[in-house]
Amino acid sequence: TQRRRMAQAEAENMMRVALVHDLKEAVTRKDQFMSLMSHELRTPLNGIIQLSDALVRVQGAGLRV
Repeated sequence: TQRRRMAQAEAENMMRVALVHDLKEAVTRKDQFMSLMSHELRTPLNGIIQLSDALVRVQGAGLRV
């Protein structure tokens, strides 16, 4: 029974190690995804913000005349 308990404890330990590995991999993939999405969203938004600023400046200049 001692041998069986040790084998069971070793199997549980191996499952924990595999779980930790899988969780670390999931976190890495999430971080990569968030980094990519941040860049992909920021790039078009920068263009939209710049166009909006230009429109505000043009409209503001037109109101002063």
